[in-house]
Amino acid sequence: MLSMDFEKEINQILEVIPDCEKGLRTMLFSATMTSKVEKLQRASLVNPVRVEVSTKFQTPKKLLQSYLFIPAKYKDCYLTYLINEHAGQSILVFGATCNNVQRLALMLRNLGFPAICLHGQMSQPKRLGALTKFKAGGRDILICTDVASRGLDIPSVDVVINFDLPGHGKDYIHRVGRTARAGRSGKAIAMVTQYDVEVYQRLEHLVSVVCYLFYIILCSSTALICLVASFLTIPVYSHNAAWSTAPRMQATRRRSASPLGACQRSPTSRDERAQRTDSHP
Repeated sequence: MLSMDFEKEINQILEVIPDCEKGLRTMLFSATMTSKVEKLQRASLVNPVRVEVSTKFQTPKKLLQSYLFIPAKYKDCYLTYLINEHAGQSILVFGATCNNVQRLALMLRNLGFPAICLHGQMSQPKRLGALTKFKAGGRDILICTDVASRGLDIPSVDVVINFDLPGHGKDYIHRVGRTARAGRSGKAIAMVTQYDVEVYQRLEHLVSVVCYLFYIILCSSTALICLVASFLTIPVYSHNAAWSTAPRMQATRRRSASPLGACQRSPTSRDERAQRTDSHP
């Protein structure tokens, strides 16, 4: 709250708090002990007793962290892929801007996913309504900015996806801290593009955790067409068997009848052509 220009309001609260001489006690709670919080502690407390759980930035032990290294222009397709892979689980997706969060929510709803957005440009009733729907299970996917990274008690979040990487390690810890709470396990996936490599390496160094690669997905145009077509229920025939949504026999027949299939045939040798000419005059 001190970083969000609430220092003036906090000082007004401290002025009306009675002194400890009258028998009242004042307690200060903070998720992270920063320099501003220590300054506030010296200004508001007298001979305080300090209790800390940990003195360094760290993530929960039962949190499984991974990253997905992808091209920036295919980011939306891979987000759709990740959400489809974790269908049925509660998912938090963090974006950098309010407009991007709104756009992602509209895109996912058009693809049939139960998504809802939460960002700073929404009114307070709309924020509470979106949060209530997500906590009650009415929506499985919450697309949000850093507004939802702190101060919200969401008991059951299975997956946290960082669509846009945060600029500082503290924000990353707060984001992934929405899952794996109170001894439960959780999963955090970071979407890293070619422009985010240096930022992600700084995050790994700060958290002191080396994340593993989630998946290596083909970036060819055929793979992306088949990926989008699988959500739109369009049959696609491809020469790549791993990404074909049609049965293998139909794809084989179509390949043999297509110019692409003809180009893929191995060229016959001169002796084989001579034998065919002799056997079929």
